[in-house]
Amino acid sequence: MNRYVTAHGIPGEVVTASVSNPLENPNSRGKIRPVILVRRDGGRWWVMGLTTNPAYANGRARTPVRRPYDVGLNAPGYLWGDRLTALSVLDIERHLGWVDAALAADVILQAALPPRDAAALVLAAGGLTDAA
Repeated sequence: MNRYVTAHGIPGEVVTASVSNPLENPNSRGKIRPVILVRRDGGRWWVMGLTTNPAYANGRARTPVRRPYDVGLNAPGYLWGDRLTALSVLDIERHLGWVDAALAADVILQAALPPRDAAALVLAAGGLTDAA
């Protein structure tokens, strides 16, 4: 894997981005973390964040990325939550990989994506035949 490839900016791409968490820390400046690009809306991207933390603060388990190395992650990962996060297009950094069918299916289900967003992830994954 190339250590630094500029993001392509296509739904289904796994990239690094500067993500802040103003709900937990209103003064947060952003942390570089992997995200999945889902939908571009003008000057922002709606993304599904990824984390290395296997559980929420209440102890409930997060949804794991089933094949982290196949989608460009360098360690086990988990879906951040159950909804998308908006980021500025300027916060998107480098390309890591692409969703596979299993990851696309998990994001679609967990975030209850509308049909248009779901179709974009399915297309990026090349279909959902191996999602189970």
